[in-house]
Amino acid sequence: MLHALSHGPVTAPLLVACHGVTDSAASLADFAARLAGRFHVVAVDSLSHGLSPRWDGAGDPLAACLRALTATLAPLVATHGPAILYGHSMGGALVSRLAAEHPHWVRGVIAEDPAWLTPEQEEHFAAWGPAEAARLAAFDPRAARAHLQQAYPTWPARDLPGWLAAKAQVDLALVRAGRVGYRAPWDSWGADLAVPTVFVTSDTPDCLLGPAGLARLAATGNPHLRGELLPGARHCVRRENPEAFAARIEPYLAAWSRTDGS
Repeated sequence: MLHALSHGPVTAPLLVACHGVTDSAASLADFAARLAGRFHVVAVDSLSHGLSPRWDGAGDPLAACLRALTATLAPLVATHGPAILYGHSMGGALVSRLAAEHPHWVRGVIAEDPAWLTPEQEEHFAAWGPAEAARLAAFDPRAARAHLQQAYPTWPARDLPGWLAAKAQVDLALVRAGRVGYRAPWDSWGADLAVPTVFVTSDTPDCLLGPAGLARLAATGNPHLRGELLPGARHCVRRENPEAFAARIEPYLAAWSRTDGS
């Protein structure tokens, strides 16, 4: 079972939140705080992240992450009923894939710039993994905090302690593997998603999905898939513009949190 942080009343609709690579459940503090008044928010430390168990080094690390997340979600759904799933980057890839495999567990999915990768992006992350692991091995939290506040001034202050701690907690073996998302052609199984799924992305160069990815999703003809573009944000769309992100996903959360899940 993965480690998780729970927020809000256990009688409220279940919302499970999954972070991106090298982050943790604690780095979703602002997202959880905004929604804990009306959802039972369970923020999960992915495999090899935060306080969760470590990847054993065998096989595909992303497949291992999905198995661990699935095993963690199963008892939550059995106790609380179907969940709304939210995930960023790697977390967005994982929750959308989980929803494809277990649609009856899920009311809806918010995938924030998920790691549904082009071949070029996959090559980039394969090279990024060893370099990022080396960088994190020499991580200086004070310098990182100063840089973060200068380079990303709109990021919620509540997220920063968890973000910084996560860099010291993450398993560098998993980072080194460079497997952060699903390979193209991801739309071959994305077209079969049978639950409402909203993809939130932006139009800056470091976004993974972007307008081109939204166009590919639209081309699947799947009526369950919706795209939302927040212009001008970088890859961490929610943190770049927390108010706009919250406003954009609110209609979906309101609809999915009805008692009947419709």
